[in-house]
Amino acid sequence: MQGRGVTQDEKAGAEWIKKAAMQGHASAARQLSKLYLEGRGVAADPLEAKAWAKVAAKLGKPLTADDMAALERETDKLPADKVEAEVQRLLTSLSTGQ
Repeated sequence: MQGRGVTQDEKAGAEWIKKAAMQGHASAARQLSKLYLEGRGVAADPLEAKAWAKVAAKLGKPLTADDMAALERETDKLPADKVEAEVQRLLTSLSTGQ
C-alpha cells in the first residue's frame, strides 16, 4: 500500500493484499480487514472487515486490541449469523483455492 518506487495506488494495493489473503496469508487477511474497515482501496464494508478479522485470527494473526475495538464499534449491530456465514464462505474459499 506504500507504493515504494511506483505511484501509490491503494486500489491496486488492496487487490494484491486480497490475493495474498485468499491464499491463506494471515498477515494479509489482517491487513485486508483493516482496509475494509477504513475503506482504503476497497469500498468500506463492515461485514467483510469483521469476517476477514475472524479469518486472520483463525490463521494465527488476530487484530491488535485497538484495531479490534475499532472494528467492534463499527460492527456491533451486524447479525452474528451473517458474519459467521461470511467467515465460513471465506474459509471454504481459502481451502479450495477459489
